[in-house]
Amino acid sequence: MFNGSYGAAAKDLEKSIELYQTLKQPLLEGSVWTLLAEVDMLLDAKDSAADALENARALAKKSGFRLAG
Repeated sequence: MFNGSYGAAAKDLEKSIELYQTLKQPLLEGSVWTLLAEVDMLLDAKDSAADALENARALAKKSGFRLAG
């Protein structure tokens, strides 16, 4: 039911991640990884969501975001 809209959103978010990687903006990139995880959960892509969250956590920790632990 949602695959079309959320699938397109996932592709756009992946493009955003690539852009922020090119611009070396880890905090912004991490935020987009979190959004991608939400979309993956809506698509019932649990493994992809887990990977996206792990990437977000790693970038938050690397950027010095205190709540990343």
